[in-house]
Amino acid sequence: MSVDTEVFLRRSRALVSGLALLQQSEPGSVTYAGFRVKVNKGYGLVLASVDETLRAALKAAGETVADVDALAIADVLRRAEVHGLLSAEEAARWLTCFARRDLVSGSADLLAEETLAILRALLVDARGLEIALRSR
Repeated sequence: MSVDTEVFLRRSRALVSGLALLQQSEPGSVTYAGFRVKVNKGYGLVLASVDETLRAALKAAGETVADVDALAIADVLRRAEVHGLLSAEEAARWLTCFARRDLVSGSADLLAEETLAILRALLVDARGLEIALRSR
């Protein structure tokens, strides 16, 4: 199975960069607020890439295009687990990230510190997923 992970990898790296810059900034400063916006946008872009990339991987694994296109993200994650692309724990963490996206998408300046902790775990999972997909 060959799945293009370039966009996913690029977006993940941009999120790593934004998160590092955010953590180096003084909370409450204009710089901090700017990096929160960057992290929030990067978060949404990484999640969109995960969705697109996993759907492509499921199609490459033999799932029908119509079936994959009709799946909700929770079902995409479950199918990815069945195909060995994600562990049960990783699928659960990704689902948490997708649920959290809706909580932060409208308020980039209010990105919760709890979400930042989730982001750190997401980035570890993103790297693992990219390696798993590239090696198949």
